[in-house]
Amino acid sequence: MRPHRCGDDSEVATDEVQDPARRFELVSRRVDEALELAIAGELDMAATFKLEPELDRLLDAPDLRRLECDLAGVSFVDSAGLGLLLALRERSQDRGIAMSVASISAPLRRILDVSGIGAVLTAGEASSQRRRAPD
Repeated sequence: MRPHRCGDDSEVATDEVQDPARRFELVSRRVDEALELAIAGELDMAATFKLEPELDRLLDAPDLRRLECDLAGVSFVDSAGLGLLLALRERSQDRGIAMSVASISAPLRRILDVSGIGAVLTAGEASSQRRRAPD
C-alpha cells in the first residue's frame, strides 16, 4: 500500500542502494507555516543516516511553526529509526515548532506501544487536543 504523499519538494526521494526491497521515501511539502512530511518504507540505520541531515535542513526553514508527520507508510523501524523520531520531536521543540503525527502504520504502532515511545512521540498532541475539546 502506497503512503499518502504530502508533496514532492524533498531532496531525499528514495534509497536505491543495495536491496530494492530495503527502500525508504521522504516526501515533504511546505504549506504556509507548516511542514508536512511523509516517511515510508524501512526506517533503519541506513535510512536514518540519509534522513537526518535532510530533516535538519527542512526544520531550519524560516517561519516554520508546525510539523505534521505522516508515518502510515513505515513498514519497519529499528532502534536507529526510533531514535530519529525522538530526535525529530526534540529538534522541533528546540526550534519552537509544534510537531504532530497524523497517522502511524500498524507495524510502527506496535513498536511504539511496546517500547513506550508512542506516548513520548505524541505527547504534545494530547495536551493540544484537550485544550481544543469543548467543556
